[in-house]
Amino acid sequence: MAVEKRTIRSDIPGSDSYEQNMARRDGQRLVVGGGISLSGEIGACEHLVVEGYVQASLKSARRMDVMPTGHMKGDVEIDEAEISGHFEGTLKVRGTLVIRSGACVVGTIEYGSLRVEPGASIIGSLSVMAAVAEEKIKETRAAEQQNNAAAAQKQKNVTALFEEGNGEKAVLVQV
Repeated sequence: MAVEKRTIRSDIPGSDSYEQNMARRDGQRLVVGGGISLSGEIGACEHLVVEGYVQASLKSARRMDVMPTGHMKGDVEIDEAEISGHFEGTLKVRGTLVIRSGACVVGTIEYGSLRVEPGASIIGSLSVMAAVAEEKIKETRAAEQQNNAAAAQKQKNVTALFEEGNGEKAVLVQV
């Protein structure tokens, strides 16, 4: 009896191991292709890619990409987002929001950090998320306190040098 030796390749589309590798690599990824419409609530999705039309709420995703052909309408709370197409609604991005050239964003947008390319359109309100804003204010205040403390120490050092002088008059110049 002859034994047939087979090599299972995981790089061939359609093979079970290929599909398993793709699922493992992408996690819970949902791609709404061009010409496809989807409406409702999207849950258990780590990465949403919109190439078609989506009208939905999305609260638990990690990343959203609205491609140049994509149109997303709804309420979204997410970690990272990149908009190259059209977004309409409420968008809360805890991390970085990137709005590409040619994109159109309409609605209420909150973000942790923001990058907008020339040629992008934004209609509505933009604001830094409260938690991020508070953290930046704390960092700024801490930096100011450090700068003030350093300046005060320099002033003390200059005063001490002036007082330790040999009794001659000196002019203190601050730069």
